[in-house]
Amino acid sequence: DGSGARGLLGGLTFKGDVTLTNLAAIRPDAKGRLTAKLDASQARGGQPWRIALDGRGVDFASGLAEADRLLGPKPSLALRGALAPGGVVSLASAKLDGAAASATGAGTISSDKLALNIDWTAQGPFRAGALEIAGAAKGTGAITGSMAEPALKLAADFESIDLPRLPLRQAHLDLTFRRGANGSDGDARLTAIYLAVPVAIA
Repeated sequence: DGSGARGLLGGLTFKGDVTLTNLAAIRPDAKGRLTAKLDASQARGGQPWRIALDGRGVDFASGLAEADRLLGPKPSLALRGALAPGGVVSLASAKLDGAAASATGAGTISSDKLALNIDWTAQGPFRAGALEIAGAAKGTGAITGSMAEPALKLAADFESIDLPRLPLRQAHLDLTFRRGANGSDGDARLTAIYLAVPVAIA
C-alpha cells in the first residue's frame, strides 16, 4: 500500500507499507513475515531520491540455524540513504538488530561497484563442525568488488576459540571471501594465544 504527491514547486513524496508473507518462495525453510515502512522524497526532478526504510520480522525464521539464533524471530532493519540518477544507492546508515547480534554499515552500491563498511557484535557460542567459538565477538568488515564479483572481508575478535585439543584465547580472525584464480573461495588468518604462547594459523 502506498501513496504519493507532488508539491507546488515540483517536489515528489511517497510513503508506503510493504508486507512479505510467503518467505518460503525465497527459501523453502523460511517462515514468518517481513514488514517495512518506506518514506521517499525528491526535491525536484533530476535530484537524488532521499529514502528511509524501517523493517521488522514477525515470527521470522530464515531456515539457517546459526542465522536464526543471531537474528531471532523479531529482527529489525533501518536504512537511510539516497538513490541518485543512474541507479547509485548511497547508504548514509544501515542498522540491523537481532536477538544475539547487531550490525551497522554505510557506503555505496551500484551495478559495477560495491563499497560498504560494516561494524558488528554478536554473542556466542558459534559452532561450525568441530570448531566452537565461545563468548562475545565483535569485528569490522567491508563489501567490495562488483555485483557480479563481490568480495567480503571480515576482521573479528573472540574471547576464546575451542579447537580439538587446541584451546585458544584472545583470538583475532581475518577472513576474505572472493573467488580466486586458482579456484579458491578466499583465505583466512587466525592469531591467538595458546598456553601463553602466541600462534598464527593461515
